[in-house]
Amino acid sequence: MLDLLNKFRRNEDGVAITELAVVTPIFLMMFLSTIELGHMIYYSITIEKGLRSGVTYAGRVEAHTPTTIQNTKNIVKTGTPSGTDPFLVRGWENAGSSVTFTETTFAAAMSGKGADLEARVVHVTADVAYVPVVGVLIPVLERLMKTQFRKGDLYITLTHEQAIIGN
Repeated sequence: MLDLLNKFRRNEDGVAITELAVVTPIFLMMFLSTIELGHMIYYSITIEKGLRSGVTYAGRVEAHTPTTIQNTKNIVKTGTPSGTDPFLVRGWENAGSSVTFTETTFAAAMSGKGADLEARVVHVTADVAYVPVVGVLIPVLERLMKTQFRKGDLYITLTHEQAIIGN
């Protein structure tokens, strides 16, 4: 009986497949998480580019009528004022996604000077639901970033502001 146990202990057949079975899920999770993280970065950059274009447009328009505000929102979502092109990211299709437009006046007193500084500023905020590729990171992120989750969806919120300079 002791000989049988020693023979079994020295037998190394199947060691490689056992190591592979232990390591494969870990590497698969790392690989899928990398893909998901890269997609999140792409998503944020695409939203940021649309937001920057919309704010630049709004800063060049002197009077903000409902039409120009809608054009700004369309530029943020689709890249065009008409809004007929496809969305820049798939999250805009979600009912909870939104673009908010506000205009404020920034005032500052100039020290030692007689005139005050005053400028009108446009603030545009995009709140977009993230559509995951694989969904591997979503449960982990939900524990880390509870404020960015609504009804189980991760939202990316970005804001830009631009002084109104007119034409």
